[in-house]
Amino acid sequence: MRFLFFCILLAAALCLRPSMKNALRNKVVTDFKDAIVPIIYKQISHIVVPDVHTEHSGFKIDVTSIYIDIAAFHPSQIGIVFVPNTSIIRFAGANFAMKGGAHIHAKWHFISKSMGADVTVSHLGFGAEIALLSNAGKPNIKVNHATIGLSSHDVGIHIHGDIISKIIEFVADLLKGHFVKTIVSQLESKIPPMMTNEVNKRLNTLPTDIPIGEGLVMKYSFSYSPFVKADYLYTGIAAYIHPKNNPNPPPYDAEDIPEFDAANPKGIQFFISDYIVKSALYASFSIGLMTVSFEKDLLGHHIKMTCKASKVPDFGFKNSIDATLDATCLVDFDNKPENRFTLLASLHVNLEEHVKQAVIFFSIKEAKILQLEYKQEHPVDIQWFKNGINTILQVIIQIVNGDLGQKGIPLPVIHGIDYTDIVQFIKMGYMEVATTPVFHFTMDEEA
Repeated sequence: MRFLFFCILLAAALCLRPSMKNALRNKVVTDFKDAIVPIIYKQISHIVVPDVHTEHSGFKIDVTSIYIDIAAFHPSQIGIVFVPNTSIIRFAGANFAMKGGAHIHAKWHFISKSMGADVTVSHLGFGAEIALLSNAGKPNIKVNHATIGLSSHDVGIHIHGDIISKIIEFVADLLKGHFVKTIVSQLESKIPPMMTNEVNKRLNTLPTDIPIGEGLVMKYSFSYSPFVKADYLYTGIAAYIHPKNNPNPPPYDAEDIPEFDAANPKGIQFFISDYIVKSALYASFSIGLMTVSFEKDLLGHHIKMTCKASKVPDFGFKNSIDATLDATCLVDFDNKPENRFTLLASLHVNLEEHVKQAVIFFSIKEAKILQLEYKQEHPVDIQWFKNGINTILQVIIQIVNGDLGQKGIPLPVIHGIDYTDIVQFIKMGYMEVATTPVFHFTMDEEA
């Protein structure tokens, strides 16, 4: 029964008038940071610095093959500051140790010397400001700037070799401020685009068009940039279901829905307006999908029935999932042409939902006939038909639920993130789905 199937399918979509709102507790952002930092560290752990050439009072130094390795550090060393009522998050950290090496060629008058050198950094401070954005319907970030706290006093230079090397080391130590400036410049220029690219590479795996059933597509996009509050981030998602060949939204607006449930301890919360369900009903009705055919032997009679929705069903989340369906059914009774007739039915359907592996499934919990009318006189035993209609209805429910058990609506998933302990609640006008994300980015992962 496809018109019931879509009753079920819809409620799983993520909505907003945004027809959906999505809240993330700040701890989720911190956990995301802890998972992504090792990936970012992999990109900056080995830095090659351009060659440095300097000359002073006839003393020339060429420094080549300069490299810096950042010692491993724990993500907790980088803290997060949430800036309320903005779209800004700031990162700060310190005590990152570094070591490196270089090849030095020094020349002074008739003296020419080549040697190796070791460089150590005992303390490096770090800070970055990150803007949360909506880009082409997907959540993105932009690292506005990064700051590196590095003093020449924290940098040590050791040159290998004899007494002349030690003299050169002394001169190099006097000039190391130039080296520090070069290192800081390299880090501050490299970190913002690298962080931006690494995070967005994963965020951009979110799909914005998801095929659903026959000829329908669920479209959603982040309608404005995420916003920082004291305890959480939230954003709006404009979502609806439309026919595959007609991407226009339905001709009505979504009602407002909450942005955060303080009583729910889960890290991610989705607030799903019943607008998305209504949009799916509208779309499926407009392309003729609300039709079900059924043929079966029942109680000594052969029943063949084809039902089609007469109008877009009335649907809503009202602390339960309910729909009222009006259908026109063509009935063939006992395979006799003279026993064919038309039935007008009004049906109330109550649905239930469950979530498995980040996919929301629905099934018909209960259905009952509100009204039956027959369009013409006929020689069929109508009283039998009236008495047997509930039996027929239960058979249809089994057929539809069997079909629904193979289908479902996935929650939006970013590559490298799994949802666990998903719970859902039906409220007035919306559905709340909450979960705890688990991050499993790996060092060798390519999103």
